[in-house]
Amino acid sequence: MSLRISSAIGLAAMLAGCSAADSPPPPGDTIECAIGEGTELSPDCVLERVSNDSFVIHHPGGSFRRFVRIEEPGDLGLRLADGAEVIIEERWQGDGLYLIALEGEEYRFPITLLKEGGSGPDPVQ
Repeated sequence: MSLRISSAIGLAAMLAGCSAADSPPPPGDTIECAIGEGTELSPDCVLERVSNDSFVIHHPGGSFRRFVRIEEPGDLGLRLADGAEVIIEERWQGDGLYLIALEGEEYRFPITLLKEGGSGPDPVQ
């Protein structure tokens, strides 16, 4: 009995040492993001395409945001896939980049990543 208990404790200790921050980011395109109030944009996030209309943006600390691509006449952009937060700002920038901001978070990436089946170059080389 004590062997099973000590094995369970050892397994729990090993699992506690693992975290999402220790895991490599998933395959995807590097995008610029600013996570946290007053943070500058830097190429630290990864945009993972889940489907033609669904994206997950992975933050460096292991957290993430899920977005859905919308395409309506004259409108191409992203909307939050879940959660109660509201997009504060979204706009196209003259250099082919799309900026989206939530409270305390900003993301900027090339328009090519939003197009159906699209994949684009790293915005920061």
